[in-house]
Amino acid sequence: MQRMTPRISIGIPVYNGAKYLPEALESVLAQTYQDFEIVICDNGSTDQTKEIGERYAQKDPRIRFYRNETNVGPLRNFNRVFELSSDSTYFKFAPHDDTYAPEYLERCIAVLDEHPDVILCNSRIRIVDPRGNTIKENDLSVNGDLPHPSERFLAILNNAKCFELFAVIRRKALLQMPPPLLHYYAHADGILITRLGLLGRFHTIDEPLYFNRDYKERSGNTYKTYQEYTYFLDPLQRGHIVFPRWRMGREFVRSIGLVPLPFKERLRCYGHMCRWVKWYWTSLAWNLVVAARTAAQLLATAAARVIKH
Repeated sequence: MQRMTPRISIGIPVYNGAKYLPEALESVLAQTYQDFEIVICDNGSTDQTKEIGERYAQKDPRIRFYRNETNVGPLRNFNRVFELSSDSTYFKFAPHDDTYAPEYLERCIAVLDEHPDVILCNSRIRIVDPRGNTIKENDLSVNGDLPHPSERFLAILNNAKCFELFAVIRRKALLQMPPPLLHYYAHADGILITRLGLLGRFHTIDEPLYFNRDYKERSGNTYKTYQEYTYFLDPLQRGHIVFPRWRMGREFVRSIGLVPLPFKERLRCYGHMCRWVKWYWTSLAWNLVVAARTAAQLLATAAARVIKH
């Protein structure tokens, strides 16, 4: 029997997620809205992630499990779950360690169905500990419901948490983005969110229906600089000189030209980038210092090898 295309695809990229993956899957399976598929892609895990994914895929035909034989980096794995998903109306990235209230999908999809100009919908966020106990309730979303693209652009420019990446998003909006969906640099999620914000409005349901798990081992608590985070996100760049804050600025500027905008709106966005440079000039300067130090280390290593041989 031919499988019908679901209305929403849920992509779960995971690496060594055995501790929390079952709870995340049960949270999705318990949704009041059931017209979905789940695409799991295991990024070469060394724990029991593979066995868990295969077991759930055998139990429910809506779940498909894939595995990368080697770890290709988080961003490539995020792109992979999107590429493997069906041609559904909506798409959602779902972290392997987060959970949702049963009505989360139903509420988000109802908003998107009713408001064609809304690009993505999420809820307020509740931060929980490893056991699921509430740490704090907080609206960690940006104000993406502003009427003008330039206003949304400014609101998103200073967005550090990027939880909008895990909202329910219109697939047609994601398909308007230049491939790959998430490029291989630090803050690629923020750049994608910025481009979506230039396309259309965001909506945040004013209830905490999304439970984000905070714990010591998560990547956001492990990597303290954008240089470290760049190497984590794209292992192929390790050992190379990187300018993450400069790359971020370049991609923000590039985003303004990628989306059709009225001339005045485009001009205002470029003006906001001048404010961004003012906000982050110390970080931009520090990138140059770190790059110079890295270059000196690489030269010293190369010289030592020449002398040794």
